Amino acid sequence: MAAGLVRTMVAPDAEAPAVAFATSVMAAVPAPAYRAALGALVRFNQRDALPHIAVPVLALAGQHDTNASPEVMQRMAQRIPGAEYHCLPDVGHLACMERPAAFNAPVLAFLQRHFPVR
Repeated sequence: MAAGLVRTMVAPDAEAPAVAFATSVMAAVPAPAYRAALGALVRFNQRDALPHIAVPVLALAGQHDTNASPEVMQRMAQRIPGAEYHCLPDVGHLACMERPAAFNAPVLAFLQRHFPVR
């Protein structure tokens, strides 16, 4: 199950080591836990709360993400006051595993802007 699922969550040209790592991580999740998490995500709807978020938010999307598409993430960011939106090229939903450095760069920049180390 994990291998088929991961292929739907990464970019079409995702590198084999990243796909293998993501598959091993997903395969370690017990099926009941995965079903429960998926069920919670499907039923979760807090769109009305977005305009009331009062903390720094970085909405990240992967160019090839079909689970949380760039369009959906951009619309969500537009509804959150002060939110930042960034679309990562050439990745899917598992950007942190597909291209860790490309994922880390906007996350670290965001953290440094909002939570500078003194």
